[in-house]
Amino acid sequence: MFEVYVRELENVIERAIVIGKSDAISVEDLTWRIQKVAYGPELDISPDKIPFEQKVQNFEEELIIEALENANWVQTKAAELLGTAAVL
Repeated sequence: MFEVYVRELENVIERAIVIGKSDAISVEDLTWRIQKVAYGPELDISPDKIPFEQKVQNFEEELIIEALENANWVQTKAAELLGTAAVL
């Protein structure tokens, strides 16, 4: 049971590292679900409150993370899975 939580934590941290804008992980680099826990009820993340561009960016990031996980974090392999030649 704890293995599931550890793996989920690893995924969240890996995602934050990949999409992070600086050398340090901030709350904004974490998933919306974790941000909601961090900020509490004052964070309104209902779908109609998220700008379209942010929804697209979130979707793209999720696809990239999923491809990286499926490719054991080998970027060239993940790029192939996504159908692109560019390194992520």
